[in-house]
Amino acid sequence: MKSWDLLAGVSAIATLVTALPAVAQNVSISVPSMPMEQALKEIERQAGRHIDYDPDAVRGLASVAVVGAKDENDAIEKAIAGTRLVLIDGKDGPTIISFIVVMAHRDEAETSLLVRDASTSSRSGASLREQARNTTVISSKLMEDQQAQSVTDALRDAGGVIPNFATVQGGTSYSVRGFGSTGLTNGLSSSVGNSSIAGASQPVAGLERVEILKGPDALLNGSYSLGGTVNLVTKKPTADPLLNASLEYGSYQTRKGTIDASDALSDDEKISGRLILSGADADRNVQHYRGDTNYLVAPSLRYKDGKTDAILSAQIYEQNTGVNPYTYMYKGQIAPVRTQPIGPADAGFNASDKEVTYSVEHKATDWLTIVSRGQYQNQDLSFGLYAPFAVLAPTTLLINNGHDEQRNRTWSLDDYARLKFDTLVINHNINIGYSFVQTHDDALDSSKSSFFPFSLTTGVVKPIPSIDETSYSLDYNERAFYFQDIMTWGAAHLIGGVRQNSFDSTSHIPKQPVSEYSASSSVPSFGAVYDITADLSLFGNYALGYIPNFSLDYTKNRLPDITSKNLEGGLKLSMMDQKLELVASVFRLQQSNVVISDPAHPGYYISTQGQESKGVDLDLRGTILPGWTVVSTFTYSKFDQLTRKLGAYVAGQPRVKYSLYTSYTQPVGEDLNLTLSGGLYGNSGSYLNNSGTEKVPDAKQFDINVIGAYKSWQLNVGVKNLFDRRNYGVSTVDSYIPVLESCTWHATLSYKFF
Repeated sequence: MKSWDLLAGVSAIATLVTALPAVAQNVSISVPSMPMEQALKEIERQAGRHIDYDPDAVRGLASVAVVGAKDENDAIEKAIAGTRLVLIDGKDGPTIISFIVVMAHRDEAETSLLVRDASTSSRSGASLREQARNTTVISSKLMEDQQAQSVTDALRDAGGVIPNFATVQGGTSYSVRGFGSTGLTNGLSSSVGNSSIAGASQPVAGLERVEILKGPDALLNGSYSLGGTVNLVTKKPTADPLLNASLEYGSYQTRKGTIDASDALSDDEKISGRLILSGADADRNVQHYRGDTNYLVAPSLRYKDGKTDAILSAQIYEQNTGVNPYTYMYKGQIAPVRTQPIGPADAGFNASDKEVTYSVEHKATDWLTIVSRGQYQNQDLSFGLYAPFAVLAPTTLLINNGHDEQRNRTWSLDDYARLKFDTLVINHNINIGYSFVQTHDDALDSSKSSFFPFSLTTGVVKPIPSIDETSYSLDYNERAFYFQDIMTWGAAHLIGGVRQNSFDSTSHIPKQPVSEYSASSSVPSFGAVYDITADLSLFGNYALGYIPNFSLDYTKNRLPDITSKNLEGGLKLSMMDQKLELVASVFRLQQSNVVISDPAHPGYYISTQGQESKGVDLDLRGTILPGWTVVSTFTYSKFDQLTRKLGAYVAGQPRVKYSLYTSYTQPVGEDLNLTLSGGLYGNSGSYLNNSGTEKVPDAKQFDINVIGAYKSWQLNVGVKNLFDRRNYGVSTVDSYIPVLESCTWHATLSYKFF
């Protein structure tokens, strides 16, 4: 059955339901005191009528307890009593929440470990509770408390997300639930084909949150994320005065400084601006390669009134990364970790990035909101390659020495309309829009690279003649029309959507004919959420996925396209008076085939058997008792090959990943607060190959932080890998086993002027 037929079936069911006569009911609404947004959602659920409000207006407010209200208006009046909110009636009947002052406030991700609202990853404007998927949000507050040094560092708090330290010379990519993931920035495709850069090189100082969209609904953000998507959301201007400064010092002569300033720029506070400056460097890493260096300049402007929220922002950042610490494996045994590098100590990875992003959301009427957002990204990448290509003997490696450069230009555009209206007893939240991504890549490889055996005891054995490399250019375009309808009938929310994708790719290699390919597909997705109580919801979803395959085999034929099936179901539970949230789900994903490099013909590819991932995903975060918070994740995934031709194992994917972070804050005197926190992070072992003959052992580490806050001053002292355990990252080759961080410490001193 075609996806459009499936969508037509969903619409037909909705039409049948809307034809039922509306039955008048006498209601009595009671809601305990809770965060205002959750209270309005509960009133909306009990009354069966839509309530419209500005999330910024209610953020940070608590509702008054409501007992026995006769209708939604009565319930709202009681809930907002004593606040700055007021109630008016909309022209078409739905209740409207308005307010006295409209201004841009700090997002909850900057002040809280628990984040309830979605950001750029959700076009519907629905809260995380209302979405039929398992979504993890890592707030900037959590990253700050844990002293996260990179996005990879922050993703330790995301279940099912595995960083793949892609190459020796630097760069990191991610997989979600066993499937490769591309990166988004503010909900827009970022460097298609260069996901390792989209995620790894972004300085955390400019991030408001990191969203991990798991499951099939992530497909609405593009076709390349079968298991999930990592969305990086940058900080937005706030009209609340803000001026923070911090200095950090730590192991390996790590130095970092950050200034974050924001304020209203007009008397009516409708225009605000923000500027973030950050710089960091380190002398070296554990293997004495050069230390990481990154710089960030991020200015932004915002206009916000009762109907329009417009943001224009820019980012200029540069990152220089030394060689990832590594060792190798020979006949199942991991070699001892060296403290001195093989090859030049200045080898590594350099990324220079310039981005300009805009976002405009305008509420044209009570039922129609228009959204337009776009991004231009300009990246220059350089790889200084001096890496093991193969293991020849216990102490002899085949080294590949070369230098590569890449240039990437990406334009992303996403325009859509959000329509909210009622048809008798059903409320519709429809999103219909168009997205476009255009990428141009130039790979400027060095004219020659050399391979030679290297003895760890005697040095170079015998040079091998240089090999000529080939430069190329690639143009990639992706266009999509999408439609999604969230239909709410009382406690039930039914979701149906489809994304019609079209792709074309043009590659040019000097002295060879231009290669042009195109493909198209329809990707349907369905879901449902049922609110059993105000605190408990069940959800489920299903989607098909598609990735066009432009890779060629040795015979110059295009390999088969990749398809997937994605199924998930679970529950969302609020506890401790809405202060603690649990999300639990089971999932199953299937991918038709996997593309790998052809070992017999370098530069070409082969298509291997497909793979399956199924498991359990748990996420618990929030406040247990006053001052005591917890962020915990656990993911168990069972990976299988769909056929057994090349082996029964999936390489580079641990079955278990877990994290447990908890902190406790105790006031000491009138102006002093002390916080003690600790985190345990780890994963099980993973196979290096499909035959299961070689395996990287499990990894685990324990971190601790002590934070003292006195008036506007704060000192955060942390130790990572407190017990200095030797940990290794995942890999799919025996010549490169990443060595994870040893015991390190950092001290951060910050001052809040406002």
